Amino acid sequence: MPLEKAIVEFLDWVKTNKRENTWKGYKWNLAQIEKSMPGKWLGEIAEVPHIQNHKKRRMADDCLVACNRELSALQALFTWSIKHKKFDGPNPLTA
Repeated sequence: MPLEKAIVEFLDWVKTNKRENTWKGYKWNLAQIEKSMPGKWLGEIAEVPHIQNHKKRRMADDCLVACNRELSALQALFTWSIKHKKFDGPNPLTA
């Protein structure tokens, strides 16, 4: 599934099932992820270099705390995608 489509579906679900501030946070954080990984599919993002490139981009912008929040939002998106059978690989952001 393309990242853009996964984000739209995930945010629709969050808006319906979570608090408004949660939706706003995920929306902003996932927009930053999308800037780092335009046109990627979830399976491609699961590869470590894409995640590392996002970290480097955000560190260059001096946004270390925001970067951690963005990666947490991406982890939530992967968890949701796996649970709802939108992605069948492992979550690359879980230990």
